[in-house]
Amino acid sequence: MKYFPDNNNYSLKEFTAEYTSNIKNVFDDLEDKDLEPIFEALSDSILSKKTIYTCGNGGSSSIAEHLVCDFMKGSS
Repeated sequence: MKYFPDNNNYSLKEFTAEYTSNIKNVFDDLEDKDLEPIFEALSDSILSKKTIYTCGNGGSSSIAEHLVCDFMKGSS
């Protein structure tokens, strides 16, 4: 991957295309068996009415908070 903006000849269109391709490759490489333990843990916790905690420090706290927002939006 080219490291935008270090390359002065790297356009936004090229960056967007490469970034999108990289994200697609990550999702294509995911297998259900790899995500199943996470799904089971979350599902069991929700069905048992347990509390699910997220945490982070600095920028990671924003990511943890965003996870909660997305999760609640999707589950509501």
